[in-house]
Amino acid sequence: MGYPPGEEIVPLSKAITTAPIDSHTYLADIPLDHCYLKTAHGGLLVSIVLAAVQQHFASTLIARDQPGTFSVDTFFLRPAEAGKATVVIKDVKPGANFSTVHFALVQDGLEKVVGYAM
Repeated sequence: MGYPPGEEIVPLSKAITTAPIDSHTYLADIPLDHCYLKTAHGGLLVSIVLAAVQQHFASTLIARDQPGTFSVDTFFLRPAEAGKATVVIKDVKPGANFSTVHFALVQDGLEKVVGYAM
C-alpha cells in the first residue's frame, strides 16, 4: 500500500506546525497522513503540543528567556482525529529560570490531550 504517483505524505515538520490565534491559543491541523485510519498517533499529538509550547515560550514568555522545554507530562484523555485542533496554554508558574505551563489540545470543544510542560 503506497501513495498514488505524484502524491506525497505531509512532512512531519509541516504536520506539527502551529499558528497563533492569540497569546495563549494556537491552531493546528492534524493531517490524515499521520493517522491510523482517522485517529492521530500520540507522538504526533505530543509534537504538535510541544511546537505550540515552544512558540509560546518564544513569544508570550519571551521576557522569561526560557531555554527550551525539558520536562513534559502528557495525558491522553480521548482519541484525537485528523482535522483542525487548538492548543490552549495557561501560564501556571512563570519563573525566573523556568516556567511551567498547562496545555490542552482541544477538538470539537473536548480536551483530547492535556498536560504540563516546563
